[in-house]
Amino acid sequence: MKFFTSILLCSLLFSLSERYHTFYEIEEKLHEWEVEFSENQNPWPSYYPDSGIIYQLYELGRTETDNLPIYAVKLSYNANQDEDEARVLILGQCHAEEIYGVEIAMELIDWLLHPNAFYPVGYPDRKMAIENTEIWVVPTHNPEGLLTVHGDVIDDEW
Repeated sequence: MKFFTSILLCSLLFSLSERYHTFYEIEEKLHEWEVEFSENQNPWPSYYPDSGIIYQLYELGRTETDNLPIYAVKLSYNANQDEDEARVLILGQCHAEEIYGVEIAMELIDWLLHPNAFYPVGYPDRKMAIENTEIWVVPTHNPEGLLTVHGDVIDDEW
């Protein structure tokens, strides 16, 4: 019992490391990418030739309690069009404590949007993934849980 009390006290005294995305950081980054890519025809001609728009941000809905938006990102050649392509869905975080999923989802989006950056997997793999499929990424579909894990409080009742 003493062990669990110590863990509870530590979790109350120390917030998560700043290296993990909060809900508001996710929202801010998704909107930054929207400004950078959602109207940008063929943003990387040497990496994604004839790609068209490769990024579209959607609001899937809102949470019931705090009315927070739930975002999805569509990554594909011609992401602004409905095409007959295979679709992949990546759900970053469902349960509040699944914060690593958020990091993987955000890194995947960044990896596909910035093919000139250094990453272990090279350019041909990215091109094939984004050219032939629709990749849908939902960094979190439980933003209220993510806020709770990070210690952010919206409602005074908490």
